[in-house]
Amino acid sequence: MAWESAPRVKSVLKRNKRNKSILSWEVPGRNHGPSPKDVKLIDMNGIYVRYSKEVAAQDNELFRERCIEFVAKTAKAGQPITVQKDLTDPQLETLGEMLGWLVDSEHVKDELQRMILEENPPLVYVTGSSTKAAGYYPTEGADDMARRNRKRTNTD
Repeated sequence: MAWESAPRVKSVLKRNKRNKSILSWEVPGRNHGPSPKDVKLIDMNGIYVRYSKEVAAQDNELFRERCIEFVAKTAKAGQPITVQKDLTDPQLETLGEMLGWLVDSEHVKDELQRMILEENPPLVYVTGSSTKAAGYYPTEGADDMARRNRKRTNTD
C-alpha cells in the first residue's frame, strides 16, 4: 500500500478548564465511518492514565476532604475564605499542593457552597458582624473562631 492512500488521523490533547491535571484526547470524526469518542486522561504521579468513574469518585472525595482541611487551616490562621473575594494565588497554590493538581477559585467556592447545603454540613458560613468575621468555618467551633478572627482584625 502506498503512503498516499494510508489512513491518517488527526488527534488533539486539550487541558480541562477546571482541573488542569486532566487531558482530553480528541480525535475528530471523518466523513465516513463512526465518530470516535474522546478519551479523558488524568495525571497520576507523572503518568497519564485513562480517567474512569472510579478515579473521578476518588478525586471528588479527595477534593472535598482537602477543601475541609483548607477551610479549617485558613480560619485558624485568621484568614477565612469569604463568599465575596476570590481565593488569592498563594491560597490556590497551597490547596493545589494539598491536592496534587491545580484548582481555580470558582471550583473551590462551588464545592464549599455544596457542602454548607448538605443535611449535616461539615462547614458553615458565618455572616460578618461587629463581633464576628465573615467566612467559611468548620461546623464545630465556628462562632468562637469567627469571634477570635474579628478580634484579630480589630487589633491589627
